[in-house]
Amino acid sequence: MNHSYDSLFEALDPAEREALRHALGDDASTADALALWTALRTRLGADLRRALPDFDLLVLYAIGEADPAALAPEEEARLIAARPALERAIAAHPALDDVVRRVRADHAAFDDAWDAEPAPAPAIVREEVGLRRHAQDRAPERPRAARRWAWRSAVAVAGVAFAAIMVFIVQRDAGFETYTTAADETRTVSLDDGSTVMLAASSRLMVETEDDGERRVRLTGEALFEVVPSDEPFIVETATALTTVLGTTFGVDANELETEVVLANGSVKVATRVDPEQSVRLEPGQRSRVVGGQAPEPPVRADVVASLAWTGTWYFHNAPADEVAERFSAHYNLPIVLDPSLASVRVGGAYSADRPAEESLQALAVSLGARAEADTVGGYRIVPAGR
Repeated sequence: MNHSYDSLFEALDPAEREALRHALGDDASTADALALWTALRTRLGADLRRALPDFDLLVLYAIGEADPAALAPEEEARLIAARPALERAIAAHPALDDVVRRVRADHAAFDDAWDAEPAPAPAIVREEVGLRRHAQDRAPERPRAARRWAWRSAVAVAGVAFAAIMVFIVQRDAGFETYTTAADETRTVSLDDGSTVMLAASSRLMVETEDDGERRVRLTGEALFEVVPSDEPFIVETATALTTVLGTTFGVDANELETEVVLANGSVKVATRVDPEQSVRLEPGQRSRVVGGQAPEPPVRADVVASLAWTGTWYFHNAPADEVAERFSAHYNLPIVLDPSLASVRVGGAYSADRPAEESLQALAVSLGARAEADTVGGYRIVPAGR
């Protein structure tokens, strides 16, 4: 028997070991698969040990910010000293973000379960006069030291499965290139097909690098997608939803619990990841949400301009001209007077918030078949071109 399988055999009882020996001897494909898995686990383990020598430091990092009181003083000191190395390791291995989020979720669930568990009954004491009463009226709080000890024990057990979890993550993320943004930045990613993705702050985009007949990305956070039309579908995966398009402009805001899709133009299909057959189709100016494993919410009208304002571009679809003029007036802090005959004319298109006021107003006027002119009080008037 190949000695590289020894650690696997240690986890089996004698009967299971014998059954596995027969399977490996009778089926070459099973032996090859096990050899591949073992090699991957070994390589991954070595790489992670270099980047992250102490697994428990990752646990401290995961729960330290969410619940600083959960750390003992010596643990907090270790975390402070190791934080730069931890952040470098997470940057080098983006899949570790998934582990951090899972540890935080498990820690919160553990605390909830601990708090729900009944505390010991209040102690009974005898007073000098011989009467008995409760030492206190309410049950004592369960000791935090005991809570910390129990949590550490649970983490120790979870650490046994850490390598297997990381193998799964590495396999899942193979063939993707990752882009991230910090808490104070946005970033535009240009894709090979000419599409662009503008990432909001604190977001992560994973772009598939293999050509398998479809364009696929994974998003955590918020982004604006401008997708070039193609025969290959463009699929955005989030924790709860699948958004499929052929060519369009839309925004996605996603976390682990829900996904919201807002459509500026074109058409998209939004489905739940649990059952992709449960889907809705959005038209421009609509939005939908997918919460957990539930079916997508029916499309409703959306304030697309407000939803995508973080991009620095206003996306109007069939909006009344007076509404557009009001937004321009508020943004540029200028009085804008729109001729009453133009107030209900519908406007569409994208306008950059970074352009000078005069340029934006001239572009709006052209779309209305009108002209923009400065007035005597420092504002603008938009009137029909024939006047």
